[in-house]
Parts: sequence; structure tokens; C-alpha cells
Amino acid sequence: MLLGDPDNVKEGLAPVTISDLLNEAPRSKFHRRAVLISGMGFFTDAYDLFVIGTVAAIVTTQWHLSTTEASWVTGAALLGAVVGGALENLVMIGGTPILGVLAVALYGLSAALLGRSVVKEGLATLS
Repeated sequence: MLLGDPDNVKEGLAPVTISDLLNEAPRSKFHRRAVLISGMGFFTDAYDLFVIGTVAAIVTTQWHLSTTEASWVTGAALLGAVVGGALENLVMIGGTPILGVLAVALYGLSAALLGRSVVKEGLATLS
């Protein structure tokens, strides 16, 4: 049975699709590895969005933030993810993959530097 085999059509059988072939293929080490790698990629890409609720609760109690201030912290994190993703897409459309890597590195560096100043301000208000 071959993909698009004309004999299948002559005999009245449904043509074989790529989806059929993939569904009938036996599971192998490659399949398990592909699922694991794609799952790890999704996890690392979306981890900041999954954990923001927990982090907001911890930061709120440690820094004694009001509900409005905690909302601003959460909103800033989500806005940063959207803006960072948009900037990376702009760089990647006409650029090379190395430009995307540099954009992510600069975005991470700026977030780290901004985070340090926010932590210092938060600690200064606690003392």
C-alpha cells in the first residue's frame, strides 16, 4: 500500500494518506524522543506564563503589595512576554537565526537588570 497508489483508487479503496501511515507506524525510540523534546520545548517556552500566579502570590506577601500593585507586577510580566515575542518575530522575519538568539539574550539581560533594580527597591522599602 503506497501513498497515492492508483491501484487503491481502481479497486475502490480510499487513498492512503500521510496521516494513515503515521497512525499505523510502530512506536519507536525516535517517537518517544520527539515527544519528550517537543514537550520540553513547550515547557521551557511557557514556564514563565505558568508560574506567574505563584510568583505573584509570593512577591505580594514578601513585599507587602496591595492587590493593585500585584496586578501591575503580573501584567508587566505578561506584557514583557508579549513584547519580547513580538520583537523576536520582527527580528526573525528578515533576519537570520543568530539575530533571534541575540534578541532573546538582550531581552533576558534587560529583564535581569530591571529585576535587580526592582528587588533592590522592594528590599529598601522593607527595611
